[in-house]
Amino acid sequence: MTARTRGGALVLSTVLLVSLLAAATPVAAFAAPFQATVLPQPATTAKSADVSEIALDAARKHLWVASYNKGTGSTLQALSVASETYSTAPIAISPASSVGSGAAPLGVGVDENAGLVFALTSDRVVTTVDASTGKVVRSTPLSVQASAYTVDHLTVDPGNHRAFALERDDDLSGPALKVSYRIWTVDGTTGASQSRAYGPPAVSNGRTNSDLFGLAYNSASQSLIGIAGSGLVVIDPATGSATKTIEAGVVFGGLAIDTVSGTIFALSSPDSPEQKFVAIDSTSLTVTTLAAPSVGGSTLLGVDAASGPVYYVTRSATATGSPGSGTSVLSGGRLTDVADFESRSVAVDITTHVAYAAGAANGQLVKITSPAAPTPQLTVGTPTVEGKWKVGKTLTVSPGIWGPSPVALSFQWRRDGKPIAGAVKPAYKLKTADARRTVSVTVTGTKSGFAVGSATATGRIVAGIAGPTPKIKGKLRVGHVVTAVVGTWKPKGVKQSYKWYRSGKAIAGATSKTYRLKAADVGKRISVHVIGKKKGYVTTTKSSKRTAKVRR
Repeated sequence: MTARTRGGALVLSTVLLVSLLAAATPVAAFAAPFQATVLPQPATTAKSADVSEIALDAARKHLWVASYNKGTGSTLQALSVASETYSTAPIAISPASSVGSGAAPLGVGVDENAGLVFALTSDRVVTTVDASTGKVVRSTPLSVQASAYTVDHLTVDPGNHRAFALERDDDLSGPALKVSYRIWTVDGTTGASQSRAYGPPAVSNGRTNSDLFGLAYNSASQSLIGIAGSGLVVIDPATGSATKTIEAGVVFGGLAIDTVSGTIFALSSPDSPEQKFVAIDSTSLTVTTLAAPSVGGSTLLGVDAASGPVYYVTRSATATGSPGSGTSVLSGGRLTDVADFESRSVAVDITTHVAYAAGAANGQLVKITSPAAPTPQLTVGTPTVEGKWKVGKTLTVSPGIWGPSPVALSFQWRRDGKPIAGAVKPAYKLKTADARRTVSVTVTGTKSGFAVGSATATGRIVAGIAGPTPKIKGKLRVGHVVTAVVGTWKPKGVKQSYKWYRSGKAIAGATSKTYRLKAADVGKRISVHVIGKKKGYVTTTKSSKRTAKVRR
């Protein structure tokens, strides 16, 4: 979730933020240049329309776009991020009528778990839409307080299927203006609404007690985070009371929350003399200062911590260099202008590292892309093999140290560089086929979000008896002698013995290098087994192919 300023007040947009880095870990460098591409406007949006609020539904690959113009009022549509076309008809969330031009959208949020989209408009109505069908489920009007001034800052709690909005109440009954705040809750399932008075911290911290400028839901801690005075406050949604304060010495103008870990990223207000960008651990509330933009007057819109970019509105210059407001990206310590208009909300898809920015000028909707971030690399271990490199013995591989832990490891033993079928465990018993061959093992590590790593232990030649496949030489006729041609065996000193076979059955007494064919061999096929033996080595047997049938 993100909150940021607009015209002196803060509004809220939904930003998909998962797998963010720890608060103390600097975001990785992200390659430039960034490119901005104008996407199609909603179908009912006139030239003077204002595409002001967007929210990403990553589960359904939709970007929900809220727009407004005087002719049609406020509408909501789903843009397919794959085809970049609108997949739903315009949904009226505050239509124009004969008595007015409709209310402007103030925030959009998505509950991906329940498949609901919430849209807040300036007429104090929260419209709930079915994210799959694009049909309006219900409209929930928020009752008007006597001193109500404005309702803003829509934020969504997907775990409990509810949306929150912040109301500012101005009491003009006395000689001086008194400002207080209420937090509205809208149940996405029933449509029931309830408001609770904001209870400032019991201990005074500068302006923290009286001011509440922004609101965002933290799923990790199941709490609301508010921008208040010279820091942030943690608010209990059940009571509306602030339970903790986070002092940073500056007035923040925008914040983004990691919806998995709860890490809070916050940037000082554009009006602050000091530009301060911090990461806050939501459990310990430890504040870590990160690299702030080098130009003044910036508002945080979104963070893609998986790859590094931070999205801002800047007041110093536009992409053309002229004075004004533009949408910029901070990456690797450098701020890059990518759009000439001032964004109102940014939605970041960290799976594709694409950002979407909604701006106030002529209803523009922009897609911001850049080269893919480098894939993190595993720390690869150095595998070593223990055991005797001898046929019949078992080798065991030690994979070495891999990281960051945990890393899933797999193994593949190889013979002369080629995989050995079924040899996929850390231990491998050397076979006859390995004799006089080079055996090695490759260890492969995998971890989600990291490139696959692998390392191969240095192979060695396996000690063992090795010999060629024997051949049979001679005429295949009764009374003739056939001879086993054995070739050269290794190592030196290998002694051979023989066993002759008739159609696969051992011939009694046929244990010499030669064999005289008999009448019983007629119509049969002859083969020979050569057995190699040497002291200290596993006995090895080599078998010839069967001959053609013996004739008389």
